[in-house]
Amino acid sequence: ELKGIESSLGDLDQIFIKPGQEVALVARLENMASSEGVDLSATSDFAGKKLNSSYKQVPLQLNLKGNFSQIMSFMEKLESTPFYFNPDAITVSSEKFSLTTQVIGKIYFKEND
Repeated sequence: ELKGIESSLGDLDQIFIKPGQEVALVARLENMASSEGVDLSATSDFAGKKLNSSYKQVPLQLNLKGNFSQIMSFMEKLESTPFYFNPDAITVSSEKFSLTTQVIGKIYFKEND
C-alpha cells in the first residue's frame, strides 16, 4: 500500500508550481484563453505568503472578457490544468453581448524538493 502512495507523490507534486515557472504559467493561461476566444489579463505579484519552509500561497487575479460559452470553456480548461488554482471570488458583469468576469484566487508554489 505504501508503494502505491509513494508512486502517486509525483502526481501530487504537479499541483504545485515551481519557482521560475511564473512566465510559463501566465503564457499557458493566455494560450488557454486565446484558444477559447477569451481576452485575458492575469495579475499577481508572485510574492505570496509562505505557508512553511517548502510551500507558498500566491494570489492570482484573472480578468476575462468573452461570451458566456467562451468564459465557461476557459473555466473548464482552468479546472483541468494540473496545477491547483483555488478561486476565492468570481464576479460576472455583462456588457451588451459579452461578459466581463473577474476571478480572484490562489495558486501554490513548492519551493524545495
